[in-house]
Amino acid sequence: MNENIFRVTDELCPLCFSRKNAAGACPIHGANPDLTVRAPFLNLGTVVGNRYVVGESRGKNGDGITYVAFDSVRGAKCSLREFYPETLCQRGLDRTNVEFSPLKAEISDDCRDRFVALWTKLRELSDLGSVITVYDVLLDHGTVCAVYENTETKTVRDYLLEFEGGYISWDQARVLFMPVLSSLKALHAEGIIHRGISPTTLLIGSDGRLKLSGFSILQARCASGELKSELFPGYSPIEQYDLSYRQGPWSDIYSFAAVLYRALIGSQPIDSPTRAMNDKLMIPAR
Repeated sequence: MNENIFRVTDELCPLCFSRKNAAGACPIHGANPDLTVRAPFLNLGTVVGNRYVVGESRGKNGDGITYVAFDSVRGAKCSLREFYPETLCQRGLDRTNVEFSPLKAEISDDCRDRFVALWTKLRELSDLGSVITVYDVLLDHGTVCAVYENTETKTVRDYLLEFEGGYISWDQARVLFMPVLSSLKALHAEGIIHRGISPTTLLIGSDGRLKLSGFSILQARCASGELKSELFPGYSPIEQYDLSYRQGPWSDIYSFAAVLYRALIGSQPIDSPTRAMNDKLMIPAR
């Protein structure tokens, strides 16, 4: 193991890797942050691939856990996505390694293969301007991890809340949203369907451009299955709730249009199961 990794991070907060001030305090977490880590998250300071140092968790869903991390080679923050479908695995006694249930090996293998295929393809498409940049996909600690750019940015949801009424004009929305469609077209051409486009998975970078984040495999974005489902009420299409409908690129277009509706109208669309029964989605006169 590379001991330099730990020396590199001595001056950084172990949670978010922000540089400490002269008094040894993190500008975000202060001088004495709570370093308690609860299951199933990796311990702070866990090293992945002899390169990436794990910090605090930034959330989890059906197919994995996302952490803020530090790339000791690049000397910069990054994001690390650990394949951890908690319905199929558990953390080992060392609080690091992932142990998959032998009774569900076939399902676990299929989900893992899909996870690797998704993130490997995203790494190959790193030149898409409206998609997060993926740096690495690697095996370690009994599972697979994907490493991508640091995403400590503003979500579309937070961005819209800064405006009076919570909405923006079409002229503003057109400039902001339309480039995402070009990237979606490229993703769909490669067989990638996001299935989770929402105001919280679309991020606004410091350059003012939208980027699509929050990628997950198919099994984590359906209402029934072996993994815990993550759906976005108001934004997920009916085919993600009712598997008798086919999913495809149109599923992302529905979600994209729903986010655009939210940006222009200022309120969340009615969820698709309700619309399927009684569609009363109204567009204000303004």
